[in-house]
Amino acid sequence: MSSFPNLPTIGWRRPTVAVERTVSRWQDGGWQSLGEKLADFRSAHAYVLLGEGGAGKTTAFRSECGRGSDDFAVTARHFIQRDPGSHPEWTGKTLFIDGLDEQRVGGGDPREPLDKILCQLERLRKPHFRLSCREEAWLGKSDLRELSSVANGGEVHLLRLDPLSRDGAREILVALGIQEPDDFLWNVIESGLDAFLQNPLLVEILAKAVAYASAEPWPDTQLAAFDRACRELVEERNKEHLDAQDGLPFSGQEQVVAAGRLCAIVLLSDRLGWSRRAPGDDDYPPLSNAGAPQDLLKSALDTKLFEGSEETGRRPRHRRIAEFLAARYLDKVIRGGLPATRVLALMAGGDGMVVPDLQGVSAWLATMNREARGPLIDTDPIGVAFGGDAGILDCQEVERLLARLERELDYRRIMPYWASIDSLLAGHARTVLWRRLREPDRSEGRQALVGLLLRGLSPLFGSKAGWVRPPRASSAEARDPLLAVVRDATWQHIVRQHALRALIHVLRDDADGPRELFRLLRELPGQISGDVRDELRSELLAFLYPGYLGPAEIWNYMLSSPVPYGMGAAFWTGDLVEKSSPEQLKALLKGLVASQEELLLALAQCGLEVVVFRVLARALDLFGEETEVPELFAWFELVEYDPGRAGLVLAHCEHVVPRSRHFREQKRIYDWLRDHHDTRLALILEGLCRNESLLHNRFLDRVVGDKFLGEDV
Repeated sequence: MSSFPNLPTIGWRRPTVAVERTVSRWQDGGWQSLGEKLADFRSAHAYVLLGEGGAGKTTAFRSECGRGSDDFAVTARHFIQRDPGSHPEWTGKTLFIDGLDEQRVGGGDPREPLDKILCQLERLRKPHFRLSCREEAWLGKSDLRELSSVANGGEVHLLRLDPLSRDGAREILVALGIQEPDDFLWNVIESGLDAFLQNPLLVEILAKAVAYASAEPWPDTQLAAFDRACRELVEERNKEHLDAQDGLPFSGQEQVVAAGRLCAIVLLSDRLGWSRRAPGDDDYPPLSNAGAPQDLLKSALDTKLFEGSEETGRRPRHRRIAEFLAARYLDKVIRGGLPATRVLALMAGGDGMVVPDLQGVSAWLATMNREARGPLIDTDPIGVAFGGDAGILDCQEVERLLARLERELDYRRIMPYWASIDSLLAGHARTVLWRRLREPDRSEGRQALVGLLLRGLSPLFGSKAGWVRPPRASSAEARDPLLAVVRDATWQHIVRQHALRALIHVLRDDADGPRELFRLLRELPGQISGDVRDELRSELLAFLYPGYLGPAEIWNYMLSSPVPYGMGAAFWTGDLVEKSSPEQLKALLKGLVASQEELLLALAQCGLEVVVFRVLARALDLFGEETEVPELFAWFELVEYDPGRAGLVLAHCEHVVPRSRHFREQKRIYDWLRDHHDTRLALILEGLCRNESLLHNRFLDRVVGDKFLGEDV
């Protein structure tokens, strides 16, 4: 794992960037997320904004309050303690009252601060207001009922901030001074810490941990990363809440262990969390059930490792965090003398296997505890490989693990763990993989295992989700075994495709990499068999174009070996046009016009007519206005009007049946012509003049007109 860029360690400040957030609304007994924003409630008489600590409530209030001339922001403490008669600036304003929760800490009747706010609102003749509160300090229906009494008959909307988006996390990192925020995000995800990116404060905590750890580099394993993040969550406290904390002070390590105990009991007993003061129920039993010392357990429950409210109960912040903490506690218990078999028995079902709900805990336990690791590799190899941090296993343990995986590979069970595959490949698994690639075994299990591991090295892995980046293998160790797989038709085609993607990934920064990939491109499809759908060549072209293979040469690969309706069409229909700069698109169009009879026929035979329409549509958008009519007319000679299909088709392809009308691209072309009426008339005149000797042929006149008028004829 690459290290994070350092942050300045002097003058640390909270980010001031206002990230626009969506909110969920409480309706019909549950939270409804409709993509609404605070701005959508600007005309409401009143609303309450809930969120966990550090979720961004104050920032959201600050941003929204500044939008109206009649808005005024005030802290709950200031609003409660001051005389409204001495503050005329409050009168007739929409009041943004921030921080009810901060007045409810430190014991006492939690209803009293809200009662004082209600009195102040009544003295001000019930103005429009907005109130923020931590979710854990909100008293639910009773609070909402009281606030409704000062809403002048209007509804008090109950809102909750939605989790921070990836783009929002990036904005905050930029505001904090992170030089390479995308690298920061990748590293966090590779550490398995994506749960920490949903809250602005947690993003700040991770960034701060890096900034203040000049002598302690960012952890290079998931295990160490979770340890660091959980320690930071325990130590990060709002000073007002810390001052009012009941109970004796405890060290961060004591609180982490206590939190692990609470999480272990919750997960092993299939509960949701704990009731800190209330009697509790089946989902949230009273904290007294967790044993002693209660002061320490209360202190742990109040850390940012947990979330929730006094009314609904406190629960672990995230399932994956709870599983890690529970495993950390169970590891401590085993090291203290309790046999691992006893602990594993608590996690097993009637068949002796770890029950599905506890596989996350068992995976982390296997990572942490060698005594438990062997039995768990044999009974739950998928969980051990992908659920914890398999990168710390030694070579013998990895061999044992991969052998078990090969015998019972189940992609349905693996899918929830995809984000952790890089952890497995960060250790000895790659060395074992290269060895497996050289062996003659081509059984179904071997093909599935190799395909899985190669997919983990693939640069396209997880690209749709936008979060997962594959680990990088060195070109020296990876090139030869990966090339051998790509060239070997005894491997399944999907395995070869993943091998090629991984090869491109490891060679992209190698000085000799492009030359090696060009050599491989020349071998396709003649010397390398099995690429019947042109997918391997398409992968190579997508990487080499346009950085190493320019638009002047690319059409040669269409003419050299067209593959009808191949899966490799993705390069031609997508990457070719999308990755071309304006100048490169000009060169593409020039080559297409120059060799149109050969190229148009080849494209039509491959079912790739859309390429021509996309090139033409984009060229019109980019250069249509600055191009002279004769050259524009030459572009349009790539297509002709087909009365039977009531649209454009490729020219020179009379004997090839078009597969589609390509409505979207044709609409772009005709929209451009419609927006440039004079140019369209000039093109029609150009066509008629070029056929002046046949001017009295009305059918030809109609064809020329129809090409440029389309449905407007």
